[in-house]
Amino acid sequence: HISQLETVWVSQSSAIQRAGRAGRVRKGRCLRLYSRAQLESVPWRSAPEMQRCELSSTCLQAMALSRECRDFLSRAVDPPARSAVESALQELTELGAVFTPGPSSTLPADGLIERMLPLGEVLSRMPLSPTLGRMLIIGVLLRAVGTACLLAAVLTSARRPFVAPPGKRKESLACQMGFDSTSDVFAAVKAVQYYDGWRRHKGERYADREAGEFFLVPKRVASLSAASDGMREELVRAGVLSDRWDRRGQYTGRNDAWGDDTWYDDDQNKRGGQNVDVNANDSEPELAKALLVSAFPSFLALRRRLNTVKHNTRIGLEAIVSPQSVNAPAKMGKQAPAMSRDDANTPTWWAYGQLQIDTQKQGFLRQVTLIDPYHVVLFGGLTSGTDANGALREVDGWIELRGGRKSREALGILRSELRKCIHLAALGDGEPLPSKSQIALDAVLEALRMAEPRTEQVKQLLPERVAKVTPPEPPWDELWPKK
Repeated sequence: HISQLETVWVSQSSAIQRAGRAGRVRKGRCLRLYSRAQLESVPWRSAPEMQRCELSSTCLQAMALSRECRDFLSRAVDPPARSAVESALQELTELGAVFTPGPSSTLPADGLIERMLPLGEVLSRMPLSPTLGRMLIIGVLLRAVGTACLLAAVLTSARRPFVAPPGKRKESLACQMGFDSTSDVFAAVKAVQYYDGWRRHKGERYADREAGEFFLVPKRVASLSAASDGMREELVRAGVLSDRWDRRGQYTGRNDAWGDDTWYDDDQNKRGGQNVDVNANDSEPELAKALLVSAFPSFLALRRRLNTVKHNTRIGLEAIVSPQSVNAPAKMGKQAPAMSRDDANTPTWWAYGQLQIDTQKQGFLRQVTLIDPYHVVLFGGLTSGTDANGALREVDGWIELRGGRKSREALGILRSELRKCIHLAALGDGEPLPSKSQIALDAVLEALRMAEPRTEQVKQLLPERVAKVTPPEPPWDELWPKK
């Protein structure tokens, strides 16, 4: 299931309500830019939110309350379609949050058809979508908690930190590209990191002034930083992250139950994995992109050639990048870097946050980020398939993998081990991961580091719409190490 932002006609009730806004002081006239026949042809009211939105979080919360999802949601005032509920349950099953017994199994006494797994219990305690909660768990496993929490804060924010005043759109875009020229999401992430650095080392007044120079709203940026701290607290509350780690990722050694700092000695900390820096890999750019892909595992698009603008998506719709994105195609006549035929035919993968469809059925990708095939293979999709020899064959039901059999076998093993590590982390027993699992996580990090040169090569081949304006770097410290 993929959420889509589709442009539709206004309902009659909303149109009438808008007319009322124009006549608050005295009687007047309401001029509509469409015919009366068009107004009479649209529905009287919009569909209720429960019938329009994705239901995986709702189903998870219902199961946490020991309710059978189908029966519970069918008794709502405006019940959702049965197919939407089944789609949400299928996503939760693929995510590993719930388990559906076989048809031969007897129905339990509580009447619940699906059973919640430990991962589902952890995700139900987070005020996030299941995929975003799972992304935070992956951030803990790969020791990039700071990046994962800030990324979650940016993805869940209702408003972007950047603004584009009338007549200043080009200048605003140039400043966004100065933070990150191939990602709308990480331009915002880096803006928060820069703002935090400016504020800590030169004061809030200086940080606000620099933010204004780069078309940032200081209050929005500061709220994202505070929301990042809130995400860390949610990890602690869910039992995934110990409260003995501070914001810098350092182990404090304090046992809150006993109220002292002497309960664990250094040897015990090492054996339990307690003194591991949970922010050790915050400076890994490709790992940050992997976390983004895991947050929206099905929001992937393939551009088959660099010199084209259309992207293939999971739903079969060919979409283009939104003009407001830093990755929007350059205008006609813009000089592109010289490239060979092989370079021009290079396929590229992109992650996106929203797919908007206008009235002409044209798809627009928003919050777009350039990613590597390794991100897709290891973190993309919730399902995968193998061939007769056990080598990874496809991901997410539509992405076919090509390459040597041994390489696909190795990537399949890493993908499977990563999934197992997520379930082990959800158990929350405080025990360190098995050595095999830790070796697999280290191999995942090494694979992601191998993707960085390939990504840099693709960046050099992409034409820039405008000349980017680079912000002044703050003195980096342990909280946000330089990337």
